Order: sequence, then structure tokens, then C-alpha cells
Amino acid sequence: MLVRGGEDLLLHAGWVPRVVEMEKYWIFDAEEGSVRFGVLKEALHLCEKAVGTVHEKAEKKRKEREEKLSRETAEKERIRLAIEEDKAERKLRQELTAAQAAAQAAPLPSEKASLAAGAARTSPARRSPARGRPGAGHRLGRT
Repeated sequence: MLVRGGEDLLLHAGWVPRVVEMEKYWIFDAEEGSVRFGVLKEALHLCEKAVGTVHEKAEKKRKEREEKLSRETAEKERIRLAIEEDKAERKLRQELTAAQAAAQAAPLPSEKASLAAGAARTSPARRSPARGRPGAGHRLGRT
């Protein structure tokens, strides 16, 4: 039996269309033990089975969507944590590099003491001949 839509199903199940005061009604008038009543029971059983199948498919699709969303959320969280970890590593490396650069630039405390002692023993710093004399150095205004 090929059923293409709701009206075909009703017709095959034993329902008959009637028009009362210009409105269409579906009427089923068969005895409980008749063949038409058995066809109606079978149609009801098939419809219930189809509804169950539709609900199972819908539930399966819903679970698949939830699982996909859960996987995507977990992946996003994993990526976010990896980014944060990378930021922390970069910051630590930058601080370490800055500390190493500062350590190389600054002399050790023992070196500071020996440099200060050596500077005190030497004669005062020599001045360049141009310093301190008026008119020495650059000459402005003369060509």
C-alpha cells in the first residue's frame, strides 16, 4: 500500500469524507470487529511506530549536536589554556632575558669597590685644552 499523504492514509484506514453545511468532515462508521476497523487499528499502529521513529531520530540528532558542541567547547578551552601557557612562558623568558642583561651590564659589588679605589688613587682627570678657556673651541660669527 502506497500512502502519499494524510488524506490517503485516512482513506486507506477507513475514514470517509462527508460535507455538512459546506464543510468537510471525516467520518469513520465501521463496526468494531469489521475489516475496516482492523485496517484502522493497523494504521494507528503504523502511525505510532512512525512517531516513535521520528522521536528516536530527533533524539539521536540532538545528542549528536550536544556531543559536537561539547567537543568544540573542550577544544576551545584547550586552545585558550595553550595560549595562556604560551603567554606565561614568553613573559618568563622576557623577564629572564632582562635579568641576564641587567646582570651583565652592572659590575659585581667587588668590581665596584676596586673601581672606586682605583679612581681615588689616580690624578684628577685631565681637561682638554679647549675646556675652560674663553674663545677656545668653535668660533662663531667669523668666516
